[in-house]
Amino acid sequence: MLTISAQVFQQAQLVPEKTALIVDGDRRSFAELERNAATIAGRLQAEAGRRPLRVALALEDSAVFVEVLLACLGTGHVIAIADPDWPAETLARNIEDLRFDILIAEADKAEALARAVAPLPVLSHGGAMGSVRSLKSWTAEAGALRTWPDVAPTAPFLIGFTSGSTGQPKAFIRDQSSWATSFAASDAEIPTGADDVLLCPGLMKHTLGLYAVLYALARGATALCSRRFGPAGPAAGASEMLDLMDRHDVTQIALIPPMAHWMADAAHTTQRSFDTVRQVTSTAMKLAVTTRQALQEVLPNADIVEYYGAAESGFISISKPAETPPLTSVGRAMSGVELSLRDPDTGHAVPVGEAGQVHIRSHYVSNGYLVERDAGGFRHLSDGWATVGDIGVQDARGMLTIVGRENDLMVSGGHKVYPAEIETVLANVDGLQAACVLGLRNPVWGDVVCVVSSPVDVPTQLIAQSCLAVLPPERCPQVHIAMADLPRTSTGKIARSRLHAYIEETHGAAVSELTMDNLRQAQRAGAILGLRTGRTP
Repeated sequence: MLTISAQVFQQAQLVPEKTALIVDGDRRSFAELERNAATIAGRLQAEAGRRPLRVALALEDSAVFVEVLLACLGTGHVIAIADPDWPAETLARNIEDLRFDILIAEADKAEALARAVAPLPVLSHGGAMGSVRSLKSWTAEAGALRTWPDVAPTAPFLIGFTSGSTGQPKAFIRDQSSWATSFAASDAEIPTGADDVLLCPGLMKHTLGLYAVLYALARGATALCSRRFGPAGPAAGASEMLDLMDRHDVTQIALIPPMAHWMADAAHTTQRSFDTVRQVTSTAMKLAVTTRQALQEVLPNADIVEYYGAAESGFISISKPAETPPLTSVGRAMSGVELSLRDPDTGHAVPVGEAGQVHIRSHYVSNGYLVERDAGGFRHLSDGWATVGDIGVQDARGMLTIVGRENDLMVSGGHKVYPAEIETVLANVDGLQAACVLGLRNPVWGDVVCVVSSPVDVPTQLIAQSCLAVLPPERCPQVHIAMADLPRTSTGKIARSRLHAYIEETHGAAVSELTMDNLRQAQRAGAILGLRTGRTP
């Protein structure tokens, strides 16, 4: 099996002058990517001697980001993708934990980061800043690498950070073979070819964007990226996406549901549609039915495919419209993945139709977390199996529906309730853009099931009726709080911890005073207490 870098550099031999990468108008051919990566690799090898380095990147999307990544991939050094928007103290803590050798940062943040992580060497992308040397001058001290060394497929290559909805980064590590084999799964399920132009508005500091770009390059496609989706905000970012699709005849898009919503909304507002797009891949959370429909209208020739997985686990399942999965399902097992739903207490398989912890076995999983305090969530089990702790149900066709996560279980009026089960139902409510289900404590009831949603004009009664149409009353919410918008993490997920703290502060006292009669009546009749709050935390 060819390593990831070998697959990309092979394209430099086959189609050297073809455009490989465009980031905000900055172009690289396949030959330029390899040549620039070799220049960086030569300096890395001179620095490393015989030991592999750990190189931390705190960069926005850029061609240089990809070139440093390929230089590390091709020489067996490990690259860590840090968020350039982290506070300096967060980065410093991870530097201390993970023993990095070099940090490469944006010029405008390099000096502050250098003070926070001293004595670690810091290099600046974009020119020297004070006492911080530029990456360009540093790499010029050694000649370009002439021959790429043999790198074992099992060599670690990536330290990624995942925070889910907590916002606290947890470091995991994976080897080259985990993504090289994932490329084969993509070939089988959601292929990208040499004639494709892939638009990836998701930032490369997240594994969705990083994987999509590397896979496209490995297959000889053109990867099209823009950092403007983040700092410019949803409206400007969505407009930028549409302009890029027009200019470059985009054939594939990799995104997350909030981006899909903003893009479809912008296209409808400007009355634009795009016939060249043949495939859209969405992940991180379920696409709302209304978002899927709106997206299909502006991308009439596109297959809209969703996959379920995690940064630590890789691919788990895939949902394709042609296979008619149930509305709330995340689809069937991805090619190369074994699925088993098990009782979390006994470890025994559960019958079809019953909830169990989702266990997976594949070559796509990471090696796990690097810091002991991060243990939990994803973990390796026996005989090659692993789990991220999600709770799911499989039907007779093997279609998987996620109903919750082991740590999210609420006990409400004596009944077990998983937030994800309710959120999946609410994803299909007309006009609802976002919803998060939280538990607020009540001394007599336990967890009061609370839906926090946006925008504010979706009626509470519609929320209640939608839940009662699908779920038994004891698993329906008792409180609905409407907000203009919900806080999100940098990956676009709802920031649950921050939202929960805010709702507890603003509404916790009122919920704790609800009587048993109030709550029993709500449970029987689906009568939800409707509240509103005027700001986003």
